[in-house]
Amino acid sequence: MVQAKRRAAFLDRDGTINREVGFVTTPEQLILEPGAAQAIRRLNDAGVLAIVITNQSAIARRLIDDAMLARIHERLAATLLADAGARLDAIYICPHHPDVAPCDCRKPLPGLIERAVRDHDVDRAQSVLFGDMPRDLEAARAAGVTAVQVGAAHSLARAVADWLDGSHVD
Repeated sequence: MVQAKRRAAFLDRDGTINREVGFVTTPEQLILEPGAAQAIRRLNDAGVLAIVITNQSAIARRLIDDAMLARIHERLAATLLADAGARLDAIYICPHHPDVAPCDCRKPLPGLIERAVRDHDVDRAQSVLFGDMPRDLEAARAAGVTAVQVGAAHSLARAVADWLDGSHVD
């Protein structure tokens, strides 16, 4: 029996799940956007993979190291769990500087999404990326997944609800 491909929600981190504060360099700087934990829990309950796709040039800029980024992501996971019983299925990062050697993983390029699609057997046609920046939406479109912009006027919680209810028009 062939297993069906899975739906995924790809989520930008800064400005989508947590507040945009520039470079998050300590776990304490990571503060969730209102309703973000509940939105991710709703994805979990619907059987949709919740996968973070994030540019983290703070590593290349030597503002943080891999260990600190791991601590920041541990806080993210703990906060999601504590706030709403939510969980992330994976986190993919691009650690590269935008002005140095080119890579295929820095958004707006689709490399991280492509990797996650392969790793998790994702059905692109049934998947979405939620992000706050044009580069997020460009990466989604380049990878063949629906792109949904979030921000002050359209929160992640509202965008997830609309997408799951089928009322979002790309």
